[in-house]
Amino acid sequence: MSFQFTSAQLDRMAELRLEDHLRSFILEGSQDRQATHAELTSPEGVAEIRRQVARARGYGFTAELDLARYVISAWLLGVDFDTRLPAMAQILADTRLTPAQRAEAIQQVTTTLLATLYGAKPP
Repeated sequence: MSFQFTSAQLDRMAELRLEDHLRSFILEGSQDRQATHAELTSPEGVAEIRRQVARARGYGFTAELDLARYVISAWLLGVDFDTRLPAMAQILADTRLTPAQRAEAIQQVTTTLLATLYGAKPP
């Protein structure tokens, strides 16, 4: 017996795997894992992860690491961080940077911003 999968089925499995990885990454960093897990696995949470992945892809991110950097930033800073925060909008619009460079810059700004807000020394 052999199974054959269509390209669409394989793409869907890859997307589901990506979403699971993103939920795991977010959950790992959560201080209240029970509440975060409930939020991430709710229908609204699942839909928001999918929306943020789609937004990230719209900015040209395709690598899992780059997608994760974007989605985690959205989780931490708010789903509209890409338009609400001028620095992020500027990074995302900068065509001189590769997608990997833009994703890394987003991560650095997010980390620095949160460290500053919480009184820690930025990395």
